Amino acid sequence: MQQRSKKKEGGVEVAMLLRIVVIIAGVISGCAYVTAATPQEFGGKGDVVTVHDGTIDGGSLSFRSASAVFTSKDVGKAIVVSGAGAGGNALVTKIQAFVAAKQVTLAASASTSVTEALTYYGSDDTSAIRSCIYQGIAASGSCTISDGVTFMVSNSKSTIATFAAGHNPVSKFTLDGHGTIIFAPQEPLTAGTNDRFFYISSQETNPMPISGPIDRGASSFTAQNVSDASLLSPGDWVVITERDSAPMARDNVYADWAQVSEVMNAAVKTTTPFRTAFPNKRPWAGPPRYWGLGFRKVAPLTSNVTVRDITIIVPKVKDSHVAVAIATRDTRGTVISNVKCQDASGNCFAGYMDQGLKFQNNEVNGALYPEFASEVDADITGNRVNEVGTALSLLTPATSGGLEIDFGTAFSNVTDNSMGPVRQVCILVSPGVHDTVVKGNICDLVTFGSAASCILSRGGYRMTVTQNTCKGATGKSTAIDVGDANGLTVPMYSDSNRIFDNSVRGFSRASACGGGRLRTDMCRER
Repeated sequence: MQQRSKKKEGGVEVAMLLRIVVIIAGVISGCAYVTAATPQEFGGKGDVVTVHDGTIDGGSLSFRSASAVFTSKDVGKAIVVSGAGAGGNALVTKIQAFVAAKQVTLAASASTSVTEALTYYGSDDTSAIRSCIYQGIAASGSCTISDGVTFMVSNSKSTIATFAAGHNPVSKFTLDGHGTIIFAPQEPLTAGTNDRFFYISSQETNPMPISGPIDRGASSFTAQNVSDASLLSPGDWVVITERDSAPMARDNVYADWAQVSEVMNAAVKTTTPFRTAFPNKRPWAGPPRYWGLGFRKVAPLTSNVTVRDITIIVPKVKDSHVAVAIATRDTRGTVISNVKCQDASGNCFAGYMDQGLKFQNNEVNGALYPEFASEVDADITGNRVNEVGTALSLLTPATSGGLEIDFGTAFSNVTDNSMGPVRQVCILVSPGVHDTVVKGNICDLVTFGSAASCILSRGGYRMTVTQNTCKGATGKSTAIDVGDANGLTVPMYSDSNRIFDNSVRGFSRASACGGGRLRTDMCRER
């Protein structure tokens, strides 16, 4: 049957008039109003139609659906036909001509013949949603994806980025509502342009080198160049990273945030002592890629952004480039909660170098792991990942694991998450994850030809892994596999981890633990 998303009564002009009245009233009374907006106020249609009987032949432009009710007003709308693109991807194009109530001509031909294909079509509301978000950012308010309404985001420049709103720094914003967004970018997919729907980020300098190691408990660091230190002022935030160029990482292996209290020549004092030791054992190199120990100034800063309650659907648009629903970078205090996501093209979420991220009570079903890279003080709790039998479950078996915690993530909690059937590893914590609690998570069957794991850690230290439930795996497998990260430029050794009281069944081995070079891990399983 055809499903047409609901639309609220009233025109755009009425909604805008009401907003103007409210704002004027606030000015007259001297009150500061924090406004909430909807995409409809900026011309959004929210008119997506969903059919489950789409039919098109390979090489043809003619699309048919027995349940559709096409009209001439549908010409120019975006359309997404599942499986009709190359290699079984979705065909993402536009309706070029109206033929009949059950037939239209598309702007691009199908590569694959399909029948009974899940199909979405509707007006491209990218501009309206972007304006709604930008207005909310300007007012430190919110943009609400209207309840029961489904919006289409489908063009070649479909990424919506907080920093592009032009109101930096971003100190508060909320994207909420119980509506749905179909994110189906038009090819070609380009990084930062149309390969992610909502991009929450600060701006940063390139990494700048640091002289000497930083000890745990130290309250300062020394820039290699006085000119680099001169860019900093008291109150600035910096991200300290040590990056490893070996293929196992090619990214951060140590990371933390610090706030500047004083700058004297090349010496930079911080407001609080360092929680992480940075050994500075990797040679400095760059540009274009940067390796070794360095700092970046984060400014303007994006903080206190919340995304909650919305539903995001990303069809399988392309194999060679992932499409991400929500991405974060260099933010503080971001909250992602109660979001439902189906991403057949990549990650529902990808976070990088954030401080204080809360990723809680979300339902995510993705072709790739939700990834939490170089995160500090993160709370990843109560999420449901790739569970079967839900309205947004992927139609094909899992192609990746459950949660990916990597690249030096620290001082974080990974607790009470539930993963459905996954591939290779249910919870990956590698390399260099430390001072993090992995507790109370449930992992369903792990499938892989060999070496499947429920929890896999390499080069971690001072982690606590406890009260997790591992329900089994196919083939040769190890439930909890903890060891050294030897594939780096400088090895990172598993050290002082506590692994105990986990419930394990259906694996070839319950655990591989305590065999690292240092032999300081404590391992005790039921």
